[in-house]
Amino acid sequence: MKTKTILLSILCFVGITTATAQSNVWVWKGGRPVKTEMADSITFTAPASENPQVDEPTEVDEPTGPARDLAEATTEDIGMIIGEDGKIYDTKKHAEAAGTTAVAMIAYVGSDTDHADYKNGLAIALSDETESNWSTAKSACEGKANPPGSKWMLPSRNQWRAMFKATGGSDSSYSGLNEKLFTAGGDSSKLQEYGSYWSSTERSPGYSAYYVSIRAGDAYFIFGDLDIINLGRPCLAF
Repeated sequence: MKTKTILLSILCFVGITTATAQSNVWVWKGGRPVKTEMADSITFTAPASENPQVDEPTEVDEPTGPARDLAEATTEDIGMIIGEDGKIYDTKKHAEAAGTTAVAMIAYVGSDTDHADYKNGLAIALSDETESNWSTAKSACEGKANPPGSKWMLPSRNQWRAMFKATGGSDSSYSGLNEKLFTAGGDSSKLQEYGSYWSSTERSPGYSAYYVSIRAGDAYFIFGDLDIINLGRPCLAF
């Protein structure tokens, strides 16, 4: 009987659903084999759902199409990635597979970009600049290398609002933008909870400017002296 018990254990471990030998009748109950009566053979049957499963390898999704120029962006591209080559990619991984670096996520498509030269849309960088005063933040954003067909800048108050609304939020809600940033670049790409981000919009030129304060899904525009310290998040007009 000891030999038959060992055999039964082996059969269960390797996932064989039926086996026969000289012994009792066994059935599957409560996740284990149970002896029911004497007979000339063992009939061990495990439900298919309780057999060991082997996960099939997963593949990276194919892109929905070839990389496109920024001038071809539509509202359906909101949430997609811009590479440093100035092309639109489905995801950060697709950009990297094409040999470029993902630098921004499309956050608004339309002509109301609050920029004189670029009127197709806005994208937001996938990471913050170091905390600094207003002048340093503005220079850091404007000094980044521009992908073809676009221009980096510190976002204005209107540009912030346009990106909030186009990603499912409102003038005073950033949650939709953060959800898309998380999908695009992971947790490190999200706007920092309880962070404050400069805008390029001055309230009193040379003295104060607006910044957006991030609080539990809400975004509050406040003004402060130009020498206080806030975060910078570059915006790309294209």
